[in-house]
Amino acid sequence: MRRGSRTASSAVCRQKRRKVKHGTFLRRHAILRPVTIAYGVTFTGIGVSIPAEIVVAESFGAGSSGYAAMFTLWAVGGLVGASAGNRFKSGMRKVRVLVVSSVAIGAGFAAVSAAPHFAIILLGMAFGGIGEGLWEVTQISLIQRVASDGIRGRVFAASTAAMQGSIAIGLLVSGAITAIAGASGAFAVAGAVAAAATLILIVQGLPAEHRSRPGRRIVPAEPARPPSRKPPVEVARTV
Repeated sequence: MRRGSRTASSAVCRQKRRKVKHGTFLRRHAILRPVTIAYGVTFTGIGVSIPAEIVVAESFGAGSSGYAAMFTLWAVGGLVGASAGNRFKSGMRKVRVLVVSSVAIGAGFAAVSAAPHFAIILLGMAFGGIGEGLWEVTQISLIQRVASDGIRGRVFAASTAAMQGSIAIGLLVSGAITAIAGASGAFAVAGAVAAAATLILIVQGLPAEHRSRPGRRIVPAEPARPPSRKPPVEVARTV
């Protein structure tokens, strides 16, 4: 390959890396864009709920043991949700599953907010954990299906960054919300945030998934390489 061809190919690679670096792979994908936004919104609500869990356990007289039980049941629910997500068929509409996941998380938060007994709080935590586990597995499967091999790792990294940043935002505002509205109010806010994520998926994610073709990739096929300028090789004829 001549130097000109190598230069053109390198320019294409640099351009694609710049696009990936600037996040256009998420902004221009009709399904991943609303899913990632809803992902961040959902985990903002989860961040709001985390500090309030301690206050809820103390208000019911459960103390540190009650908080540990809440945390444990959320984790057990996550395992159940992840196991359920692995059993879904690969061709199933992923955004629909994410809607179910978001509804489960919001319902769990609502149950904790309105629970008159600590046992109902534990059930709500388990239900919310099921929603989170189902969401995580489904989103991973969705990214694996629609992201091309060259950028799949960066898509996962961007998704994880959105999740971690959203939890941090939720944690920052949780103290003020709990101080103003109490622990039940904080869980009510977390449930409302999960409802907002569900609305994003319904309004933007489901129509985009319905319009999309199965197996659609984020980045279009790599453009064809420029033709080589090497002169044709003449083959000597034998007499």
